[in-house]
Amino acid sequence: MKYRNLILLFVGSLFFTLSACQSSPASQPAPTAANPSQQQNPPINIPSPTPDRKAEIVAEIKQIASDFNKFVENEKKTGNIQIVALPNGTTGFTFYAESYPKVTNEYTKVAQKIEDLNNEYYQIYKEERGPVPIMTPSSKEDQKARLAILTAEFGSWLKNEEKSGTTVTMYNLTKYTPIFIGESYAKEQEKSDEINTLRLSLNGISDESKQLDIQQIQKIEPGNVTLIDIGAFPYYRSDINLTTYETGTTVYNVYSPTHQIIEILPKEFPQGVTASSVADLEKIAREVIAKFAPDVNLDSLTPAGGAKEGTYFFRWEDQTKPLLDDGRSYPFIQVGLNGNGELLNYYNTLPLAR
Repeated sequence: MKYRNLILLFVGSLFFTLSACQSSPASQPAPTAANPSQQQNPPINIPSPTPDRKAEIVAEIKQIASDFNKFVENEKKTGNIQIVALPNGTTGFTFYAESYPKVTNEYTKVAQKIEDLNNEYYQIYKEERGPVPIMTPSSKEDQKARLAILTAEFGSWLKNEEKSGTTVTMYNLTKYTPIFIGESYAKEQEKSDEINTLRLSLNGISDESKQLDIQQIQKIEPGNVTLIDIGAFPYYRSDINLTTYETGTTVYNVYSPTHQIIEILPKEFPQGVTASSVADLEKIAREVIAKFAPDVNLDSLTPAGGAKEGTYFFRWEDQTKPLLDDGRSYPFIQVGLNGNGELLNYYNTLPLAR
């Protein structure tokens, strides 16, 4: 592209120079040595064409995914892997020992790059498309009916788009899986935005409340946060809803009236197997709670932790309050860690106590 612009500039300059030479003496005074500026032509501004940034983004994502997959395959040949059973009945593979932090660190960086590029694509997509009015039915019943239709349509669209849309296949810490990029990602976000707007309206959560929820999440994990659902968690409280958000790596459930994070769940469980001492792991658990829920005083609660092979759960209960709606659990705060001290889950139901 830059060579084409140079040619255009050269041709333009040549044209004006020739035109100046062909002008008659009566219409153009002869240049003199005392005023050499008269020999100069006025500056020529030729706008350079705007590159197709969307195509560049798609190509960049494909290259990033390809490079990461090559990295995985090289580590698979020389590193430490183990075969794992997947929920759908098939098998995948994960890394352990020295290979695990190498692959997971690289995956985190790559996933963030792809998410940033996809979001840049979506912004361009929205600017090109312009504002799209979203029709929100006035009555609650009409809103529920409209939400059911949109949700069903979205499910069908996802299945079709996975087959024929713009995707790239990338290793996701257990298997190779396709992910939406470019146009497919933008359309998915557009449809999700419409559904989420309707959910917000149905559940009475304002845009301001949503932004305050997101700010709390971004204190833990900076970056893009997407609202994906609003619904009841009857085993905690049957009379309230929690708002579910996600990032590229994690799902968060938030009690929006107070903007407190109730659950933090990684999308992919870390597979670390190195066994740290229980005392060291409890120290990590306390640090996690101090970061996520700094107002909680663990000394005022009753310890009720546990462990099973490779996983450790550090739990504190408020036994001065009534049981949660499951009928057997006191309001609690819990941190689940693997032997490497990596987060498996985080729960804080203390804000939901009656």
